[in-house]
Amino acid sequence: MSNGKGGKDEGMSPRTKKLLFAAGALAVAVGIAIICFNIFGAQRTAKNTLEGYFKALYCDTLIREMQPYLVEAIRDQAYNDYTFFGQTVQIMRQLQIEKENIVGSDMTLSVKVTKEEAGTAAALNSAASAYGANAVMDVSYTVTFKGQLGSADYTGIARLVKIAGKWYLTEYSLPMEPVQ
Repeated sequence: MSNGKGGKDEGMSPRTKKLLFAAGALAVAVGIAIICFNIFGAQRTAKNTLEGYFKALYCDTLIREMQPYLVEAIRDQAYNDYTFFGQTVQIMRQLQIEKENIVGSDMTLSVKVTKEEAGTAAALNSAASAYGANAVMDVSYTVTFKGQLGSADYTGIARLVKIAGKWYLTEYSLPMEPVQ
């Protein structure tokens, strides 16, 4: 076809149009996924926060991965305590090995929140002053570790605070008791 200037039509082929449409649709889908993750994703619930924290601590043994689940005021202290001021990650590795000795390697975990209790007005005032929190919740939970040898359940209680729509732990050392 001629475009009136003696050359070929510079329009796109149907195949090119389809590829561009598919690329645009993919970009929109990725954008929607990112928005949904930010609205419903990490740390939007106490369960998400606990699960992310425990996975970073016990499965990945990555201090930098667990710090975002802690209120900012204790992140450096957690780093220093778990790494002997940046010298080693053996404490975290030892925690992982203790659980692997019970359930086996290729360990995974899941968290079930068994009870959520809103903090008192005094606790909220304290958390608002210390962390800028707009909600406080005490959470009872069960962590289930699974590996090639079986599974084991542990229970615990944690205090979480909500800051800018996300839940954060106020302690980094969360004792857990084995379920018999």
